[in-house]
Amino acid sequence: MSIEAVVLTGGASRRMGTDKSQIPIDGVAQAERIVAALTVAGIPVTVLGREAVPGAAFLADAEKFGGPLAALAAFSASHELVFVASCDLPRFEPSVVNLLALKLGGADAAVPLLSGHRQPLCALYRSNAFEAAAEVAAMGKRSLMAWLDVLQVAEVAEGDFESSGLDPVAATSANTPDELAALLEPKPC
Repeated sequence: MSIEAVVLTGGASRRMGTDKSQIPIDGVAQAERIVAALTVAGIPVTVLGREAVPGAAFLADAEKFGGPLAALAAFSASHELVFVASCDLPRFEPSVVNLLALKLGGADAAVPLLSGHRQPLCALYRSNAFEAAAEVAAMGKRSLMAWLDVLQVAEVAEGDFESSGLDPVAATSANTPDELAALLEPKPC
């Protein structure tokens, strides 16, 4: 199966108080770190948002701060599968994509279910799911959950991550300074 990725960088980052895509993680801006990890894994990347990121194609948001659903609705997939990532995954590992591909089965999307919440911005989608995103956006909806509601979703539980040797934090976003600090805190041995 051919896979491409999109990394979303267009958000206002209100809860973080600064542009999340530019927060340095291990000395590299978050968005650049995610793009580099995917590129090294052989997955071509398109950045959807306000600014280009080195090593990725770029599609500017048609509507400033229009939200992730609007950005994804404007995206035209060129591969069978599309990994969608937000720019605020400080511990992202590209092996997450492999796990999601294994769990996709016949579903439209493989979406992590972490701490009881779906993570649509660290998920794998079939290319036809983007047509559904456009339809949902055309109805005036802005919620990613409204998009997931019209898709057949394979939920990937924390136990699936752990049994594959992955820490679920690899698919966990940080929307506030406290969440970021918690994700970056070293784990006790």
